[in-house]
Amino acid sequence: MAVEVIGLTGVKEIAASGFGVCIVNSQNDLQCWGSTFNGGSLVPRSYDSVTNVKSLSMNDSGTCFLLNDGKVKCIGRVEHSTTSTLIPIEIPL
Repeated sequence: MAVEVIGLTGVKEIAASGFGVCIVNSQNDLQCWGSTFNGGSLVPRSYDSVTNVKSLSMNDSGTCFLLNDGKVKCIGRVEHSTTSTLIPIEIPL
């Protein structure tokens, strides 16, 4: 059964996993919700430190996004890490 997510407008891209959903909106900002984001809330959380998102990818371990300036940032369990973070970190390329 489909459920409306309140607060979403201008969705350009969406990615989902078994633990959450993230979207890129028309302002190229990132919003996420679900069991791994914002305490499991169905209310989208905006990440002020993540703007100018070009594309995103998500799996059950985390979410990564390519920014328009070519940088990559990730939320969740990052390769070679034993901990998860909800604070976006830049991944050196």
